Amino acid sequence: MLTDIEFRPQAEIGTKIVGGYAFANDDGWVAPGHNSVLKDGDDYFIVHHARGAKHPEWSYLHVTRIVWTPDGWPLVSPERYAGEQEQPIPESAIPGKWEWIVLERQVNTKLLSVVIEFFANGTVAGAGRKGKWKAVSSDGFLIHWDSDDRDYIRVLPAWDWENWSPTLVCTGLNQAGVACWGKRVPA
Repeated sequence: MLTDIEFRPQAEIGTKIVGGYAFANDDGWVAPGHNSVLKDGDDYFIVHHARGAKHPEWSYLHVTRIVWTPDGWPLVSPERYAGEQEQPIPESAIPGKWEWIVLERQVNTKLLSVVIEFFANGTVAGAGRKGKWKAVSSDGFLIHWDSDDRDYIRVLPAWDWENWSPTLVCTGLNQAGVACWGKRVPA
């Protein structure tokens, strides 16, 4: 019998939904872990520690919202929860520049954001990739990259801790089970 601990490579086991990262204007976070899930009514949150990349000797408590794909996989907001409520996001709010992070399974160090741009004509480009996007619900959309990768994305209102203002964030999975995060770049 083959068990998960015998499978090689280890990075192919499970779905990484949280990892070390940095958005622009911030040093970022490293070593997130030791988590629990909190359910409050119909809302779910992941509660974990993370270390500031500038001073990794200090641990900080992070509480982030968990949302779900249509087929039941968890997705985690890239920004810490600040009391914002889930709500329908109009398709017109998506076009613009977004910071983008792909939570590569094999990378256990801090991932840096890159900028991609969603255009009103339904195309997306950046970080050497091109594709098309379309809204599929009041809080989600699909990206079909030219490489044939497809990402399912949920959009959420959030507090932008790096720029100290309200923003939109997104969290999603591609068909290989690799998570991605995005944050709207301030205008």
